[in-house]
Amino acid sequence: MTEGKPTIDISKNGPLLVKGLKKLADAEGNPILMEKDIIALCRCGASENKPFCDGKHSKISFTGEVSPPSGAPAADQENHDAVEGEISYFEDGPLYIQGGVKLNNPDGSAPEDPAEYYLCRCGGSKNKPYCDGTHKELGFKG
Repeated sequence: MTEGKPTIDISKNGPLLVKGLKKLADAEGNPILMEKDIIALCRCGASENKPFCDGKHSKISFTGEVSPPSGAPAADQENHDAVEGEISYFEDGPLYIQGGVKLNNPDGSAPEDPAEYYLCRCGGSKNKPYCDGTHKELGFKG
């Protein structure tokens, strides 16, 4: 894996490009194998290979317009000791970013708490790239 502080680049109308990540975990906290130094995580909600991007965003005309930052918790999360550079996700919910993963937002804004924040993966948030709880209304599965 790449050395240095992990980063997330938000691609316009596409996936989250994650570099230098130390740990990716599923909803139960089980590690997910990362075979590349840069991984693409789905944020449109349509991937058939969640949490990874499979390119469906281009087929569904996903718009990833960046909204003002919030990053407020959208789901209850038991705080546990964060590994530096860890991403996990809630079953049928958002990505949970912790351990100081830097978010490179095209508009230059940053999450309110850069040590811990939530990113949308259902594609429906009105506060993209952050989760606003819309996944519950949409019945998002993944």
